[in-house]
Amino acid sequence: MNRSCASMRICYIGTLALALLATVLRTVALFCNFDAHVGYFQSGILPTMCQSLCVLAFLFPLVCAFVMRKTDVAGMKAQMQPTAARPLITAILPMAVLITASILMLVLYVRGTESTTVSTHKMLLYLFVLGMISSLFCAARCGLKPGTVITVLLGMVLLAWGILAIGYTYFDPFTPMNSPVKISIQFGILSVLLATTSDLRALLGKYAPRSSMFFHSLAVFFCFNASLPTMIAHMAGVRQTTVHFLLASVLFAFAVYEVTQITRLVGCYDGTEVIEAVESAEAATEEAPVEAEATENTENTEDCAPETPLSGGEEA
Repeated sequence: MNRSCASMRICYIGTLALALLATVLRTVALFCNFDAHVGYFQSGILPTMCQSLCVLAFLFPLVCAFVMRKTDVAGMKAQMQPTAARPLITAILPMAVLITASILMLVLYVRGTESTTVSTHKMLLYLFVLGMISSLFCAARCGLKPGTVITVLLGMVLLAWGILAIGYTYFDPFTPMNSPVKISIQFGILSVLLATTSDLRALLGKYAPRSSMFFHSLAVFFCFNASLPTMIAHMAGVRQTTVHFLLASVLFAFAVYEVTQITRLVGCYDGTEVIEAVESAEAATEEAPVEAEATENTENTEDCAPETPLSGGEEA
């Protein structure tokens, strides 16, 4: 492991390990400790461990972001450039899942069986429209190059979709207000919004590598933590709403997408070129004043040097 990117890779591997552990424990807790009739976990060690892992998943990347070295930050900044290579294939999964989920939300809107209030019923239609448009954001960030302005606008549509999705889960009449299933999905969507905001800052030239690493790590953990357990429990017959299952599917797709983004930032970068560039720039900065001072001293010496007297033949 290159010592220059050790903190980045430790953050990456640690976040994946925490996400895997939390996903397994939460899945087991949904089958063993979750009361589907009231929508809450029963008291037990598994729900407590899941909550502890969520706190640890917040603190761990935060500490890693603070201890990142200067060369790590420079390397991430280079990878965050709009011209940095991003394979289009990494955008296929979130695009396909988001489009499919949006179409199914339109079906639920037409059937009118998933909502009992007028506001939540209309939200399904808005989620369909915004989801279809925002699905292009991942493609714009990866392979297609529509331009910075269009990409930023697509990212803002994705932010609007996420805010509306959080609003729908909040007013969902089929799930208690503070149900852990609802809260986990809301945290997953919120983490996607934070990671997207970080990408939009980079597109606008406002690079923040430390916060970017922190937000993308949160997105990986909370998206996996909310998506896979909810999807498995839903398919196994544990009572969940259809919209929750669709949102969990979207979060799973974004979790995979975020893993590819962090892999690009960390796993495919050894830091050598950027470190050499940084050291060369620092050396040039330090040598420039010395050279300027030496040049000035040489000029002063030439000005103060005595004139050589002419020979006798030249005087004549």
